Amino acid sequence: MKQIGIILAIFWLTCASFVSLAQVPSDWRIGWYGGLNFNGPTSPFLYPDTVQNYVAISSIWDQNGKLIFFSNGIKVTDSTFNSLPNSPLFSTLSLPSQEIGSHQPNSSIIIPRPSHQNQFIIFHEDGLLTSNPGFQHVVTLYYSVIDNSLNNGLGDITSTKNIALGDSLWLGALTTVKHGNGRDWWIVSGKYKSPVFYTWLVQPDTILGPFQQNIGLSWNIGAIGTWQACFSEDGENYAITYQDIVANQRRLLLLKFDRCSGVFYDTLQINIVNADTMYTYSGLYGCAFSPTGRYLYTSSPSFMYQFDLQSTNILNSITEVGVHDHANVPFPSGFNFQKLAPDGRIYIQAGNGNYVAGAIHYPDSFGLTCQVELRYLNYFTQFGTSGINIGVFPNYPNYNLGPLIGSGCDTLTGISHFEDSLTVLNIYPNPTSNYFTATYKLPQNKSGKLELFDIVGNLVYTASLSQWSSVHRVEFNDAIADGIYICKISSGGWSDWAKVVVSNEK
Repeated sequence: MKQIGIILAIFWLTCASFVSLAQVPSDWRIGWYGGLNFNGPTSPFLYPDTVQNYVAISSIWDQNGKLIFFSNGIKVTDSTFNSLPNSPLFSTLSLPSQEIGSHQPNSSIIIPRPSHQNQFIIFHEDGLLTSNPGFQHVVTLYYSVIDNSLNNGLGDITSTKNIALGDSLWLGALTTVKHGNGRDWWIVSGKYKSPVFYTWLVQPDTILGPFQQNIGLSWNIGAIGTWQACFSEDGENYAITYQDIVANQRRLLLLKFDRCSGVFYDTLQINIVNADTMYTYSGLYGCAFSPTGRYLYTSSPSFMYQFDLQSTNILNSITEVGVHDHANVPFPSGFNFQKLAPDGRIYIQAGNGNYVAGAIHYPDSFGLTCQVELRYLNYFTQFGTSGINIGVFPNYPNYNLGPLIGSGCDTLTGISHFEDSLTVLNIYPNPTSNYFTATYKLPQNKSGKLELFDIVGNLVYTASLSQWSSVHRVEFNDAIADGIYICKISSGGWSDWAKVVVSNEK
């Protein structure tokens, strides 16, 4: 009973501490008449809705994982699936309508406005393409401010289409990452057919930039721009996939990023030369980092590759971990955009307007043990013929990334209290018979541990939790006695606990 007493004491100390208000991305809009939720009896589960999104989705959530609003790249929609009063933002990229949204993935992204409660900033692109599909005329980056306290709490756009930069920008591949002070944000884009990267620094009452950086490597991309860009969860690495239209090479750029200065460095260009069985001259379609940041994944339509970023030779660490069969579901499928999810998996779109999505189940495992599955989710079984997803998952950053404590840009730690505690631990189903799902949020930048004790304090289950994970499923492989158990999650000096009731009664 001594252990239970310790757990109870820690629980009350935790409840008295500061409660984090960071966004929790547990409810994904995934495309055509459907969503994906990581916060229910099984994780994840598919659910139907009435919204038609095509390929461009950016979202924002509250601290409980509730979807506040999202954008299809053209308009902004509130939590009731209605357009905000001052939406749409623009229309030239709409295909084939404003309701369906932009034809360009990752052409918008939403962040909380620093130090402004209930306010958010959406960065969004608008562009004009020339009649020649090999050339891009101009792409302009805008930003608009959304106040979620307006319109009876559903939100409204208060400052619309402010120009961040009008230039021949990449079409898509918008990314963002926390500044090293843990409050402000870096926005990242780049110049078309150029070695120039652009960054903007979003502060509470101003946006600085664009800051221009020549990365020393000229590269050529097609008219629809880059395929996907992504940051590692710790913000230290940045990757971007594309096809060089001059050399007909599938290429990946890997760069280090300084969250204090916004400077990229240590640029590494990776060429994928394997012949692809689906498209001869297609690019690399997606990228995602594992939760710890050790492994980077990228794919052509036919092959999934893994790179070990801890290797002394990253180029030679390339490992083929998946081969696609291009099954018709209902159209030929392949590896496409990727996204690290709250449950620790990396999800993979099949592209081409299909009913399925794949997954990398253990992305922090080496080689084939990462376990690539081609058809882990099946939208058709849930939504019927309306259950298609053309291209992408939501575009959003790691909202929980904290300050670089002790660095030169850690200027706010002594001024304001950063989120550094667990939110309330939730368990479901509860009571249960043979499994339960735990949802939580670990302290910033820290891994954790889950433990299950019986009523007299004996440890009956334990598991490690990756940094930035928020969902863990516990399955009882052996028979477990009916009764009351204590589930404890700990990380560093913080912990939380919840009661679990196990009952096998019919």
